[in-house]
Amino acid sequence: MSTYNRRVLETQFRSWLDEQTYISKGHEYAPRKYVLYWFVEDLCDFIKSNGYVFRAQVKDIAQDWARALFRAQMNLKSRPFELNPDHSFEDYDWYCHRFDYQAIEPFYLKWSETDDFTLNPSSWRLLHSAFDFAWGYINIKASSETQKVDEMVEYSESDDDGGTRHRTGRNPADPYLEDQANAASKYNRWD
Repeated sequence: MSTYNRRVLETQFRSWLDEQTYISKGHEYAPRKYVLYWFVEDLCDFIKSNGYVFRAQVKDIAQDWARALFRAQMNLKSRPFELNPDHSFEDYDWYCHRFDYQAIEPFYLKWSETDDFTLNPSSWRLLHSAFDFAWGYINIKASSETQKVDEMVEYSESDDDGGTRHRTGRNPADPYLEDQANAASKYNRWD
């Protein structure tokens, strides 16, 4: 992309951020940059209340989310959301389990009146994208939910190798796997 095109795109991005957009908080309009910041701040608070810690400031996450949302709405190629380098499969699976439909529905209803959601036909998918996006900024090692995962899959940290996590075995009565199996049989699918 040429320098000129980047400047044009940046100008469009700034104009898009300054657009007045409806927000259900207080039933008023505000510049999109504030609405997106409030959304990310609320999202981070919601995720923190469920035992996770972030490795970035809300401001940085909000800026990155705004750029990702803009690129998606402009149908521009964008890099995939950052994966969390510290996670194991079980960490991410537990994260998805913690933030399933029932868990995030109140959060979604709170923000569903905002223009970026009501004008977007795939708003539920957009909200799930926000949770996936936030995953890339979570400090796995500092999050209390990681301890639960470690206990369920019997991970241990050994000081011999710098504190990396190792699976020590499988607990036959693993409550997480039992919960997933119950959910799968209830809905006849895995989530």
